[in-house]
Amino acid sequence: MQPAYALLGFLASAIASVTATNACGDTPTPTTPAPTTPAPFSLCKTLTDGKVIFLKADNGRGLGYCGGCGVDGYPYPARTGEWAQPVHIRIVPGGKMALQSEYGSQYWSRCADCNPANKPNQVVLRYNSFDASNTTHWFCEDVSETQVRFKDMDGQYLTRDAENPPALYGNLITSLPWNAAAPEPQKWTVSA
Repeated sequence: MQPAYALLGFLASAIASVTATNACGDTPTPTTPAPTTPAPFSLCKTLTDGKVIFLKADNGRGLGYCGGCGVDGYPYPARTGEWAQPVHIRIVPGGKMALQSEYGSQYWSRCADCNPANKPNQVVLRYNSFDASNTTHWFCEDVSETQVRFKDMDGQYLTRDAENPPALYGNLITSLPWNAAAPEPQKWTVSA
């Protein structure tokens, strides 16, 4: 029995020495894997298809629409109001999203060919399908853990306009070029 144990001991020693060296016969130096850094938080990535959110402008007023406000142009202009109205996120192929209102399932759309009474690039509720026009498509850009920007297909941003028509009871919403000198009206605070 003793020779069998001796043979097993020899084999175990040989296996240990073979596995402890590399192909060149050197003993490899153990390494510690580099620590991984978690990916930064992305609010935009949490905005998934069907999610309902509320958006507030820099003045604390909510994104919504106004029906029957007596503003020229489309009957449902986007505006800031006392409260934010629900926004349903719809994912559009190509990394974009559409912002659908609760009203008649219409989408917030930048006016590319709107009624001349509308302000250029005014945002209105206009289409019942995001496939109807790419003016309903927005790219989401992270600003912070609570704020985003929405960029349209022309590279302009959803913006709380300074114009505040009395009949609208809030600010118009337009799509304007990036304003690095005054970016606050182009930031939207997201809440669920």
